[in-house]
Amino acid sequence: MESIDEYRRKVLRRTYKKDLRIFAVTVAVLALLLVLAVVLPPFMRFLFWILLILFLIPLVLMCDLCVMTFRRLKRWNIAIGSIDAVYLEDEDQAPTSIAKISYKTSDGKKYIHEHDIQCYGDYEEGCEDTVRNMIEEDKRKYENKQVPLFYCPSNPEHCFVMMEDLER
Repeated sequence: MESIDEYRRKVLRRTYKKDLRIFAVTVAVLALLLVLAVVLPPFMRFLFWILLILFLIPLVLMCDLCVMTFRRLKRWNIAIGSIDAVYLEDEDQAPTSIAKISYKTSDGKKYIHEHDIQCYGDYEEGCEDTVRNMIEEDKRKYENKQVPLFYCPSNPEHCFVMMEDLER
């Protein structure tokens, strides 16, 4: 794997491109809605402004989430974790495969993080074979692999696991 600084730059560049696309779509949609609000007749304009405000709330939250994620990736420390086990949780309601990841922080303390890999969905009768195949496939793909993660320096139990950069 490349050096920590190179990896951080790669992840920041990838996140920046994704966030830039989200911001561009948000601004384009907002501009389109504002043009529509001006073009509408006055009696419909009030209802459209209410709809516009309701539409803006999720857009603002999405943009805020992008900024927070980018800031965390820039400030948090990087560690390489090892996926020790993959197991099934909540078999009766919504079967979910979980990866148990252990990692050491820069001060040498060892932490364990549980990360959701995938969820089957609502449990139905007769889905046992599919769930068993799902967990076997996840064990084959993820167990005993190294995965990079970003952790908070002040609270190392909070982390972002970068499953897309899993070492195969």
